[in-house]
Amino acid sequence: MVLRTFCEQYANRFMVVRSYKKGDLIMKVYVNNRDLKVFFDITFKYKRFLISTGLQTTEKFTGMVFPKSDRSAKAKTARLAALYASVEDYILSHQSETVDELKLHLKEVVTGAKRSDKNSLVNYILTIAKTKDRYNTKRNYERVARTVEVYDKDSTFESVNKRWLTSYIDHERKKGRRDNGIQTDLQILKVAFSRAIEEELTDKFPFRGVFVKKEQTKKRCLTLEQLRAIRDFKLTGKKAMYRDCFMLCFYLIGINISDLLFLPKTALKNGRISYKRNKTGKLYDIKVEPEAMEIIARHRSRKKDRLLSFLEEGDATITNTFANNLTRHLRTIGTKERHSYYVTTHAIEEGITSYWSRHTWATMASELDIPMEVIGRSLGHSLWDNAVTATYIKYDTRKIDEANRMVIDYLNADIKNREA
Repeated sequence: MVLRTFCEQYANRFMVVRSYKKGDLIMKVYVNNRDLKVFFDITFKYKRFLISTGLQTTEKFTGMVFPKSDRSAKAKTARLAALYASVEDYILSHQSETVDELKLHLKEVVTGAKRSDKNSLVNYILTIAKTKDRYNTKRNYERVARTVEVYDKDSTFESVNKRWLTSYIDHERKKGRRDNGIQTDLQILKVAFSRAIEEELTDKFPFRGVFVKKEQTKKRCLTLEQLRAIRDFKLTGKKAMYRDCFMLCFYLIGINISDLLFLPKTALKNGRISYKRNKTGKLYDIKVEPEAMEIIARHRSRKKDRLLSFLEEGDATITNTFANNLTRHLRTIGTKERHSYYVTTHAIEEGITSYWSRHTWATMASELDIPMEVIGRSLGHSLWDNAVTATYIKYDTRKIDEANRMVIDYLNADIKNREA
């Protein structure tokens, strides 16, 4: 009875809609006209691909229910419904994966096949990932494991050599990845080999002569005019919420998005926000200016242990998903040009991400001739944590508070001029 209800639920969904949308995911059932094999037709991150279900029908059908002419219709319908649920769950819980990674893993989900080599390079990197406490570090190791798996799922410490590494670098470049990201991959691979050598799993270290030059990255900051345009742009719904989140990051001296999203209610006390940065463990104590408090008031969480409701409003459970959604929405803020059959958006800044709030704050502080030491301490840079000074002198937070107020006044000077 439960199975019938489950199948009918999916059957009705497809009989009427024929596809299921959730965020960037569109899924539907596709039957090949030639051999009547059944596939999942998936569009994710604007890329379309097919995943075989391993099922075949006797005649074309629409929806999720196999035709009665098929002797195994009930069993196949139940199998299709179960596979659909498994594939859907996997995609929605692994949204940070690339399409190539998803295709590989979804085949495992459908077939039930798993990597059998416990000593594979992929599994070893995943084992290291489990030992990492910091969320972003763990995700980086998991990402490299998936990337290596897509490139060579059978790779081992013995099979990886200089030629393998050079080919891997070329493969990633052809995918459009930048050298700085590939350099991070190599660092993680070096850690894996170094640890394997210590555990006497291998005596190889094939990285001699393998280099990826670090690229000079473009400054990731907005101009004063661009930030004002984003601040003032007329938005509603989720777009307005994501803009509020970005502006709050700026008003709180470029607070990292992962730290902001998970601030506990207790972080806000006596007009200040105190927290420990997840990435470095460094303590921050920031005065909450009226502009920031106004945004906080609009997005207070109903949860007992959380200050802000951005995650709930953004339909996300993890930082990466929310940050990706925020970036996508920020890049659509701009004027729209209507054509006969389509609309073109002229974004205020096409390359913007959540992290730009931090760089923008620092750039504007520099433009105001705020001393580099104050800027560095405001951002929590370790360069200014002189051991003697840090031990005997508690740095005057008033200087940081004054710097932040100066930057915000610099941004909002146009508002005061309009009101004057």
